[in-house]
Amino acid sequence: MSALDRLIEVTCAVIVENHKILCTRRKRPHPRVGLWEFPGGKKEPEESNEDCIRREIKEELGLEIELLRELLPVEHHYPDISIRLIPFIAKPMGKIEFLTDHDSAQFFSLEEAQKIPFSEADLKVLNQLSALNL
Repeated sequence: MSALDRLIEVTCAVIVENHKILCTRRKRPHPRVGLWEFPGGKKEPEESNEDCIRREIKEELGLEIELLRELLPVEHHYPDISIRLIPFIAKPMGKIEFLTDHDSAQFFSLEEAQKIPFSEADLKVLNQLSALNL
């Protein structure tokens, strides 16, 4: 079974503050360098979705978050990996301390975020947000 045959479970956080959403831009050497996404990462074995997203945000941004709700998961097949992305709406419990996997982190309005280049899986999550009143 190749990596493309197996669906990797990944969580992401839509961090909302002042009616804006946090978007992060991937840095080198990631395959989707320069594209914006919601921060998060791969689940560890036996890890819950909630524990995964809290851990990933702490590791990538040095930030504690409060989870507000889980959104509908999306599946996407990239040339190098197939993922099941599990998004959460969250609020920050402090400020971003550092960036490990990204070269930029900015809060955008939903309208602004729809104009920047997003990775395809995260774009599916962004499209879900338009139905919510953030």
